[in-house]
Amino acid sequence: MHLEILKFLQKSGCAGGTVLRGLAGFTAGAPALTLPSAGSEGKLPMVVQFIDVPEKVAEILPTLQTMVGSRLMTVQPIQVLAPDR
Repeated sequence: MHLEILKFLQKSGCAGGTVLRGLAGFTAGAPALTLPSAGSEGKLPMVVQFIDVPEKVAEILPTLQTMVGSRLMTVQPIQVLAPDR
């Protein structure tokens, strides 16, 4: 699913996107898993993050919500500090 989300973000013209995979994690009602655990790779947490202006985020958010279904999604305002060029 994370690759489909990245493709959607890129096709939508977002400024950038990244996928981060957790080394360990748990969900409510399930035991904690770590990377070496047998068969746990597909169950470990992944974070898909992207950056763009608030208007673009508002535009694509409904489609993202449909894509992720019942999975957790957060939206956070950030301050971007660009290096002097």
